[in-house]
Amino acid sequence: MTDDRTIGQGPDPQPEATPPPAVQPGAAVPPEAPTSARGARPSDAPAAAPDEGSLEPIATAAAAPTRIAIGPVQRPPRSRWAVAGLVAFVVVALATAGLFALVGASSRSVVAAWTPADAVAYIEVRGDLPGDQRQNLGRFLAHFPGFADQAGLETKLDETLDKLVNQATDNKHDWSRQIKPWFGGQVGISVTSFPTTFADQIGDRQLLVVTQKDPAAAIAWVKSVESGTTTEETYRGLTLTVNTPEFGPKVVAAATGEVLLVGDETSVKAALDRNGRDGLGASPAFTSAMAGVRSDQVVRTYADLKAYVDALTKLSESLGPDAGLGMGSTLRDKLPAWLAGGGRIESDAIVTDLVSPVVATAPKISEHESTIAARLPASTAVLVEVHDVNKLVAVELDQLRAQPGLAAAIKQLDSVLTGVGGLDHLVGWIGDVGVVVTSDGKTPTGGLVIVPNDVAAAEKVVTELRNLIALAGSSGGVTTRDEAYGAGTITTITVTDLSRLAGNSAAAPFLPFPGPAEVSYTIQGGVVIVGLSPAWVKSIVDVKAGESLADQARFKDAIHRVEAKNTSLLFVDLAAVRTLVEPIIAQEPGSNYSVEVKPYVQPFDVFVGAGWTDGDTYRARYVVTVVNP
Repeated sequence: MTDDRTIGQGPDPQPEATPPPAVQPGAAVPPEAPTSARGARPSDAPAAAPDEGSLEPIATAAAAPTRIAIGPVQRPPRSRWAVAGLVAFVVVALATAGLFALVGASSRSVVAAWTPADAVAYIEVRGDLPGDQRQNLGRFLAHFPGFADQAGLETKLDETLDKLVNQATDNKHDWSRQIKPWFGGQVGISVTSFPTTFADQIGDRQLLVVTQKDPAAAIAWVKSVESGTTTEETYRGLTLTVNTPEFGPKVVAAATGEVLLVGDETSVKAALDRNGRDGLGASPAFTSAMAGVRSDQVVRTYADLKAYVDALTKLSESLGPDAGLGMGSTLRDKLPAWLAGGGRIESDAIVTDLVSPVVATAPKISEHESTIAARLPASTAVLVEVHDVNKLVAVELDQLRAQPGLAAAIKQLDSVLTGVGGLDHLVGWIGDVGVVVTSDGKTPTGGLVIVPNDVAAAEKVVTELRNLIALAGSSGGVTTRDEAYGAGTITTITVTDLSRLAGNSAAAPFLPFPGPAEVSYTIQGGVVIVGLSPAWVKSIVDVKAGESLADQARFKDAIHRVEAKNTSLLFVDLAAVRTLVEPIIAQEPGSNYSVEVKPYVQPFDVFVGAGWTDGDTYRARYVVTVVNP
């Protein structure tokens, strides 16, 4: 069977693959269905591989000059990526801000099909807003000044994009006149290989793929932003625009009937040889990775982690035998094979999903709802909760022991641990740990809340540590005092002179302040509370049922946007953080914060994230919510 497509058409659209059945959670996951869906569907079905068809030349801009001069511009060695970097900067910036061109949406990822199948790292931005992303974008932006009128949304976006492109190009280019007319909405940036030394750029293979509606206009824009000498040559019936900058290797650009390709010569020619077939979009590893990310994404990423680490290790080792990353084969083998992610817009949130295969040697971390949020006051601004910290510490230490270069240091550490009863005695009692920051609206403070696996073991270790500190600090200005409070005792350890305690150690000159400093702790109610003051410890002890962070509607909504039963949790009250930093920013000389900044940051309400396992896949989700101020 022959394929009559030209090189400009790319692969035929493929129907979206049928979603796989929901994967049953692992043994550590409770059987009841979670609040957030754990199933996913592939976002890229492998493209068919038709026979090679005829190659039809695509006309470029008429009478294009062979030399482009935009004035004397000094560029660093990576200047050959001026074009790719400019496009990437603009588009990724827009993705982050949630501002995209309102062009025709498509569910098919064209740029993934043209990207090399062996890409080490890849990022894709969908300015064409697939699926429900167009409607969600309008609803999301309506929370911000100037975007309430949905009828004028595209005009407002064009104005915003013009400003961004202007600033990014030093007022040499704009969006609406020079880019929008030809831009097709999809951008893919990939790295296939790195140079083996910092002085060598030949082995650096990168490719920018942009869908476009006007090949001649796309090439004309590329020429307008290049500097150096530009020539043209023919390859497979197409015109290649070859730019040789003042520094570094040449950059090659070509426009087919479907995409604009910009990159090193090898990458561009290889892409033309494939003609949009057998690319990354058809790669089994990529397809498997994207199966865990919902298809309606405005940003997708993929990385072959082991290949990426290998490349960076070789590159760093070129500086000398002691300059490498120091990641031995044992530690490298602990990495998942790949990491993938996607970002989408909800009507009132930006959602980011990350997925990776579970590493077989990774410890089994228990998944459950937060054991700490119910013990925190409603004034909590930040909570970072990690489960089974004792297991994580043990695994990390074992991995460090496997590194030859760390043998002496780890041996010394093991000797110290033996002197205090061993690692399991010291940390084996630690279960869930929460790093907590609370605020009264003016001053932040915080500490740790630990849920022990064994309260008696926790009390024993804490008492031993107190005695050691008292013994070591008897001549160093360290004092302790006890205060009965709640159902137990709050102990406060005060260091009156930190520099005296540090003595002649190497750390002495780097102490942030001479003192005094204090740490307070208590064990009661089944938890260990460690804070920067007795007042903070009391504020945790005083939390009553129905008044905790876990009882707040905003916290409940945030947690159910991610995964209530998780292995780790992150919660940030963005509104509370903003209240803390606003007075500082407003005091800056010339600050016009209340007019130029506050209206655009005020809608941001909560940042929440969680990680969990789903069968043989590890998942993490991060959500930023907005509200009408």
